[in-house]
Amino acid sequence: IFVVVVFMIGSLMRYSYNLPRISPALTLVLFFHLGNLYFANKEKIKFNNLFFCLLSFVSLLILDKCGSVSLNSNNFTDPIYLIICAVLGIYMVMYIAKLIASYTTYLSKVFSYIGEHTLPIVSLHFLSFKIAMLVQMIYGVIKYENLAILKGFNNNNLWYPLYVFCGVFIPLIIEYYILKLRKVSE
Repeated sequence: IFVVVVFMIGSLMRYSYNLPRISPALTLVLFFHLGNLYFANKEKIKFNNLFFCLLSFVSLLILDKCGSVSLNSNNFTDPIYLIICAVLGIYMVMYIAKLIASYTTYLSKVFSYIGEHTLPIVSLHFLSFKIAMLVQMIYGVIKYENLAILKGFNNNNLWYPLYVFCGVFIPLIIEYYILKLRKVSE
């Protein structure tokens, strides 16, 4: 009951006092709780039905035309739309993740490592975007003044893979060398 009440407060805050980071955090409490329920019942929930995965994908394509979700700004069509999209997206992602884990052990290990080291990624991804922006500046895609933009610039096209690579792997490399330096200093 508490989780549902907090979710509803977060959902209502988008209409009135939409506080950055606080309102989305309240809205996402429900999904955090669903994640805990999943881990408590992992053996019962399999995410192994291709039909449901494809149905989720097609449903999300259709729902994309009916509304929108932007959790960063706590903006979404309505709470029911958010829950439906989230559940469909979760099923699709979990199915694909299990597929990757069962067929490619190397890729599975890479994704597991990334998942276990998300804190440096979250902490340093905006800073790491600057490397992608420098490459864009060298090739004349952006101007020097655009380097000041925090979230990246022109990262929604063919440059997107470079942003993803820099945003994920540069923080992991930095963390690796920091941990190495700690070991040396001990």
